[in-house]
Amino acid sequence: MRRQEPPSIAADVKLAIEVSDSSLTRDLGEKVPLYAEAGIPEFWGVDALGQCIYVHRDPLQGKYARPEIARITDRLLPQEPCQTPLDLGELFS
Repeated sequence: MRRQEPPSIAADVKLAIEVSDSSLTRDLGEKVPLYAEAGIPEFWGVDALGQCIYVHRDPLQGKYARPEIARITDRLLPQEPCQTPLDLGELFS
């Protein structure tokens, strides 16, 4: 008998990441509310051209309560337990 994998649901997702070079406006304008409505705790929109990450945390009523921008000189750590922060300088080098 073959074991069936459980279906993936939004509750299983702790961090969603979109990497954009030409679709940033769409990713931030259309997708962020969808992730928030689905209850995804954290969304990172990586702006490859602008070399920054749009960080959205704590979904509340279809929006994220804590949006911020992480810049190239920052180190970014997800909300979920993680031992190693992301060094944006290394990421964009």
